Amino acid sequence: MKSWFYLFNKKMSLFLMSLFLISGFVFAYSQAIPNPGHGADSVFISINGNKVDLQTAINNGMFSGDYAGNGNYGSVDLGHSDNVFVNVGGVNKNLQSVIDDGSLCSSGNGGSGQYSGDNNKGHDASKIWVNFNGEKTLQQAINEGLFGNNVWSPATNTKCSGQAFTQSKCGATQTAYGTDTTGACCTVSSWGPDPNTVCYGQWFTQTSNCGTTKSVQGTKTGCNCIATYTAKFGPGYTSTPAKSYDWCIVGTQQYVTHWVSGGYLYVNCSESGVMKSDGFCWSLLGIRDGSESFTACVDSSWSPASSTKCAGTWFEQTSNCGTIQGVQGTKDCVDIYGAIGMYSYNGCGAVAPDSCNGDTWNWYTCAATDNKVCTDSKESGWVNGDWHCYYRSVTCKG
Repeated sequence: MKSWFYLFNKKMSLFLMSLFLISGFVFAYSQAIPNPGHGADSVFISINGNKVDLQTAINNGMFSGDYAGNGNYGSVDLGHSDNVFVNVGGVNKNLQSVIDDGSLCSSGNGGSGQYSGDNNKGHDASKIWVNFNGEKTLQQAINEGLFGNNVWSPATNTKCSGQAFTQSKCGATQTAYGTDTTGACCTVSSWGPDPNTVCYGQWFTQTSNCGTTKSVQGTKTGCNCIATYTAKFGPGYTSTPAKSYDWCIVGTQQYVTHWVSGGYLYVNCSESGVMKSDGFCWSLLGIRDGSESFTACVDSSWSPASSTKCAGTWFEQTSNCGTIQGVQGTKDCVDIYGAIGMYSYNGCGAVAPDSCNGDTWNWYTCAATDNKVCTDSKESGWVNGDWHCYYRSVTCKG
């Protein structure tokens, strides 16, 4: 016969167990748990390698994707494991078996069934209370499709377009093809904007059809630009001269800088221009950016002027750049001196007129301001610093 102490301890244990269950109910659910029945936190399952109570599995989203069972939970002290019975797709089974065989996972379309088998060793799903999108019986949650997974995984948009891979859903598999065309899955086939739309040599950013970027230079010609080129003068420069406005003389040119090196004077001039297909900026004068010419001087003035020399008279002119050329005078000269002064020539004596060797020659010194033209002369030249004409007749034109 069992002692009263043993009976007392057993009754106390049952009381504490009841108190624990009541306390759990108060904490987990706001509505009355079916009696007889249990809350989902007293139903234990094996899922995805974990052994947890049903409510924890719901709360942690273990039924939100592809899942599988891994056999019976095992014995429990308080609650149930494989003796909770459900109806899935018209088939009566215990809860753990529908997790293990994938039928619960495939129940996303829901249903309207109720467990109709023997449950004298446990409870059917209508007696299990869950909080799954609101409080309801386990069978209601199953009929609403809340435990079902209608999504094949991984999703096609997680694989590159055209790539074959295997999808799974509730233990079933199928071959699918990726649809992702972005990021690492994208094949670069075009870039924009076109370099032909950006001025030659200008750096800009292109973007591909995949969203990647790169820096390139424009190739468009005809864009405005500045051509800077170098004029070279010399040799003979031993020091750097002061800046002269004659170096960059065209109105559109701008002086930049100058220096002397190796006896030559170098002058940088710049000018507005346009980009051409050779990749260089060409100035309005047709000078290429970066080029060097031996001289930038343009012959723009000449001296002495032709108008200061008698028409038909050849003489030398020197330009502002030092260029020498021979030209004829254009001045309409008048005779200002005749055959004046009779002096002997070739040692014939200082008599006037004189006859030497049967011929008479005379000489006359033209004034320094006269244009020296000797007519009918035998010879002429500079003698003792004066211009002399030995003549039969002489005319000094002014």
